[in-house]
Amino acid sequence: MRSNVSRFFSYLIYTMVVGVLVVQGIQHFHYLQKQETITFNPYPSMVFALLFSIFVGILFSFPSIFEKIRRQGKWKYDCVKMIAVGIPSLLVALTSLIYFSPMVDDLGYYSKVLMFLADGGIPLQIIAGIVFGFVVINCFRKGIKG
Repeated sequence: MRSNVSRFFSYLIYTMVVGVLVVQGIQHFHYLQKQETITFNPYPSMVFALLFSIFVGILFSFPSIFEKIRRQGKWKYDCVKMIAVGIPSLLVALTSLIYFSPMVDDLGYYSKVLMFLADGGIPLQIIAGIVFGFVVINCFRKGIKG
């Protein structure tokens, strides 16, 4: 009974901390978007959206990593999951930065693909950043010694 109550309050505190951080991050993002209309420089808000979404994904993976830390065994990294899920989600998360960078002219046909992905807008890129942040940490696992 005591461990269930302890787990409940641990998850409750975790949820409140993540909630406060997400709200603060969204407020800062809105501030950067207002600054973008004044300075006509979209890069600060795009970079913040990318880094903050990855940070939120990492925060979402914390409960599982703490559970893995307590297990016995040798640390391993699931490269297959990282290559299959992590790298594509990172590329989708980076589309705005790549699309508005000077190197887009050198991409040829791939610039049309970037335009299609960038057309999904910030929500698609934020979701992809969260997925990437989650996968980066979630790929760590502990195997049985041997």
